[in-house]
Amino acid sequence: MNTTNDDTKIALIKRFVQVSLAISLALVMIILMIKTGWGFVLALFALVYFGSHLVLGAKTGHNYAPNIVFALAVLNFCFVIPELFLTIFDFRYESGLHFEMPNSGLSDYYVPDADLFWKLSPKRQNVNSFGFHGDEVKIPKPGNVFRILFLGDSCTECARFPEDTANMLNHKPSSTQKSTMVSKRSILKTRGPQADRQRYESVVLALTGYSSHQGKVTARLYADKVDPDLAVIYYGWNDHWLAYGAIDSAQVVRDNRLRLFSYGFYQKVRLLQAFRKGYHFIISADKPLDQVRVQEQEYRQNLVDMALLFQKKGVPVLFVTAPTAHYQLGVPDYLIEKNFVKDKQTAVALHQQYNQIVREVAENTSSVLVDLEKEFNSKENIADIFMEDGIHFTPVGSQAVATSLANTIRKVPGPTKNRSGRKSG
Repeated sequence: MNTTNDDTKIALIKRFVQVSLAISLALVMIILMIKTGWGFVLALFALVYFGSHLVLGAKTGHNYAPNIVFALAVLNFCFVIPELFLTIFDFRYESGLHFEMPNSGLSDYYVPDADLFWKLSPKRQNVNSFGFHGDEVKIPKPGNVFRILFLGDSCTECARFPEDTANMLNHKPSSTQKSTMVSKRSILKTRGPQADRQRYESVVLALTGYSSHQGKVTARLYADKVDPDLAVIYYGWNDHWLAYGAIDSAQVVRDNRLRLFSYGFYQKVRLLQAFRKGYHFIISADKPLDQVRVQEQEYRQNLVDMALLFQKKGVPVLFVTAPTAHYQLGVPDYLIEKNFVKDKQTAVALHQQYNQIVREVAENTSSVLVDLEKEFNSKENIADIFMEDGIHFTPVGSQAVATSLANTIRKVPGPTKNRSGRKSG
């Protein structure tokens, strides 16, 4: 009688294991057909599959082998199969890092950083040792290079205007339009690098989601290393988006090997991300604060600090107001739906206020102002300049930005430092 019961139990366990493995195998095959990067889930499946068969086929005088196989099958149902399902539907959940563009796939591209909150993953192509896009910055700077440092967010990172600006300056095309965007005309004199002995070069230290707080830290960390002859500062959007967890100046990101390892493991295991999302839903952790990431006074101080940092090194500073299509074409619904801002009226009002701060800081620090907001707002082809979000530039818009910057830079006095980096005079 006991033998019959044992045989029945083993038969049921085998059937359960077969169903469990069949589901896993089917899901793995789907993953193989529709996406890459399946190594982790395939390893999980292989571990359960071969482990189950080894234990099930083991000859032993004890009858606990079927129980072990049954336990493995249960684990497969509870963990491997859900992981496979989540992988098929490309489920991801990142908390704490909120950018201006939805569905940005952060976990594939960024790693935590104690100073800047996040940088580009070194595993990505075209990432330098600073953690930004581009080739390695030559240190020390070649003597024939006039280096323009661009600090900003995704509007700078994702556009071609930094490179186009340098190209325009190197080729020195004739300007067909008189620049109307420069406020500090008293300091704009026709002086700059000579084409026969120097060339312009752009270095971009800008990333998606960066605020002026991160810009200030970036300037502090890399200004001496990059040794720029001119600094272009373009922030604003992320500063006035709603904060999560804490405002930028109060954020803390611990950067150590254990955290990087755990973060990398978290990126690979979708089930952990699902559990975390459920937990955060219960405690309402994904709701934004009733504060923006960088308060107005902090924004002003961050810009002032960056201007003073470069000016103490004898480096001219060029501030840019962030233009937008929102005034003419309206604020996209997703900015409210994704909790970047409370409502459309607030989005417009905040952006105007933060751009006004840029103007005032440029005036008070005797920096150069390129008022793209004012100029672009008067353009009739505004829809050709911006993408659908009204924030980022199309190729036409990027070219317009580069033209404005190049026309202005031609008139900016050169750096008041000698080639060794020390201030002259």
